Amino acid sequence: MTINEDSTDGDPASSDSPPQTDKDFTLRTADEKPDMRRDESATAAGPPVATVDSAYACPAPAEEVIAAELAGGPAAKPRAWTALLVGILAIPVAAIVGGIVLAAAMLVSDGTAFLRGNPGMETWLEDFAQTRFGLFVIIVPGQLVFLGAALGAAWLSPQSLTGRLDLGRGRLPWWSWIVLMLGTPIIGVLSSHVLSLLVDDMSDQLKMVEAMMRTHVRDFPLGLIALVAVVPGFVEELLFRGYLQSRLLRCWPPLLAVGFSALVFSVAHLDPVHVLGVIPLGLWLGTIAWRAASIWPAILCHAVNNAAAVTATMFQDASTLELTWDPFSVTLLAVGGPAFLASVGILARKGGRGFEI
Repeated sequence: MTINEDSTDGDPASSDSPPQTDKDFTLRTADEKPDMRRDESATAAGPPVATVDSAYACPAPAEEVIAAELAGGPAAKPRAWTALLVGILAIPVAAIVGGIVLAAAMLVSDGTAFLRGNPGMETWLEDFAQTRFGLFVIIVPGQLVFLGAALGAAWLSPQSLTGRLDLGRGRLPWWSWIVLMLGTPIIGVLSSHVLSLLVDDMSDQLKMVEAMMRTHVRDFPLGLIALVAVVPGFVEELLFRGYLQSRLLRCWPPLLAVGFSALVFSVAHLDPVHVLGVIPLGLWLGTIAWRAASIWPAILCHAVNNAAAVTATMFQDASTLELTWDPFSVTLLAVGGPAFLASVGILARKGGRGFEI
């Protein structure tokens, strides 16, 4: 009996086909994992060299990455200069628009007398600020410019409106928002006291604002809080923390991003003494927005701080930057002091957006 070994199954050594070689295996591996071969060649050639573009490029947001993958192209890198341009230019535009509206109100009231250098123009402005219409004219036009700048620029972004303006839920628990709100007015009290050591007296603009709040807090309290606390708290945080700072945080180190947005925010108050006074508040609100990964806690804290300043005018006898010991200030220190210390602990603990500076 003759056995045909060429037809034997299961014995690869006796098959007519050539055996598998290491070269075939290597070729298949190269086809399946080309990145590994490129990495090996790059390692053999030497360590990778970091370029200036790669070192300072902003990481693309997840939404842009997904959109780019669906479109089959690379993700677009966020640009810091557009946020800087919008945030900075909004300030002079708001000042110009506010000045035009105020001049129109003066023209309607006194005709062309103020154009001839009417010596009573300053007195007219002080009297005008005591009216509800004057309160509206002084505050609302500039805030509308800030609101339009934030929403308009964010609408042009490829990100969603809530994502671009950091209007998400954030990472801090709800209860911590209350602690932050109670602790924030301490920033205003302490910064005002420190400012009193640097300047001799309040500026004329601050005195006018103080007199305006003293008048309206008694006969128009809810409207005053809405115009001085709620509206600026929402609008200014939307622009300076939501649109400007959120973009800078993806392009710059957090310390630089928070500090620069706080500087732009303070400059928006125009008056030099007021600018110095609100820098600490801007840094505090920027830190809250950064650590919370949302501007909602900063919005609430901003509104509470301004509302506390409005309420303080009911208890203080004279306009001053120094710390007073009236019942409201004592209560504010007793409640806000521990809340501020707890707020520092909340913002410093792990779970926020990292600790790198």
